[in-house]
Amino acid sequence: MTDRSGLSRRGLLGAVAGVTAATALPAAPAWGTDDQRPGAMNRPTLDKYDRQIVSGLSSDRALRHLQVLSEDIGPRIGGTTSEKRAADYLAGQLDKFGYRTRLEPFGVADKFTAEIEDVRDILPGDLCWQAGAAPGGKLDVTVEGPVRDVGPATAPVWPADVAGSIVIADDVAASRPALVAEAVARGAVGVILLPADQVFPRRASAFAPSGLTDAPIPVIGVAQVQKRLIREALAVVNSLPLRISTTAHRGLISNNVIGERRGKSGTNGPIVMVSGHYDSVIGAPGANDDGSGTVLTLELAG
Repeated sequence: MTDRSGLSRRGLLGAVAGVTAATALPAAPAWGTDDQRPGAMNRPTLDKYDRQIVSGLSSDRALRHLQVLSEDIGPRIGGTTSEKRAADYLAGQLDKFGYRTRLEPFGVADKFTAEIEDVRDILPGDLCWQAGAAPGGKLDVTVEGPVRDVGPATAPVWPADVAGSIVIADDVAASRPALVAEAVARGAVGVILLPADQVFPRRASAFAPSGLTDAPIPVIGVAQVQKRLIREALAVVNSLPLRISTTAHRGLISNNVIGERRGKSGTNGPIVMVSGHYDSVIGAPGANDDGSGTVLTLELAG
């Protein structure tokens, strides 16, 4: 049994520290080890020992871990209960590998999240519909209404039937207060702010809109892919009713997951550390950032 507030009985120094790192590999991972990385000047140079390490990795095991993190647990926002579930899972795996494991707690900033529900099942259900919530908007509340697109926040075009609706607009930070105030005055129950598209291969992430104070309705910021799908749906249906729920996560504690094991060289040998992060950004299940690195760290630890 491992005491999560301290070290277990299972060994001493040796290797894995962290909140985790890298990328899951296929069964024959030649491309993952030998190919030139995006942005790199040259292909990697691997020695015999490097290839010995690579040959011991299992993509099947890595993908099973990745399924737990990104599908069973899902978004792992720092300090929230889902991130703690991930920390406990990782610590349990390190326990099985024979490491002395412990959780090292530390405080993190408040988080403000939102969930978007499609009342009529029009939007794709296989996408993460988590978003960021404005700390200056209405929190810990659920609203529902049809979507009304007013275009750019700098020059919105208001339809006649805004009352009871959820307004969407292309976000500009300086225009947020005026847009939200006008939406409230017209009877909107919520506002969804849409990010500017980033240049491929980058994509804008969900965000918690700043610059608002005591707005009486929820205001949320979605990701680029969520923006595209909402607008695509509006182009083909007469009505797109959505339900928005916002949550304030306060007084948060995150954890470093640390595993230690004595190396074969004894106390005089080098200390090898492998680290990264297992939390994820708002609005994503974290399969790539950084679930892929987390599961490879587990493979190296095993």
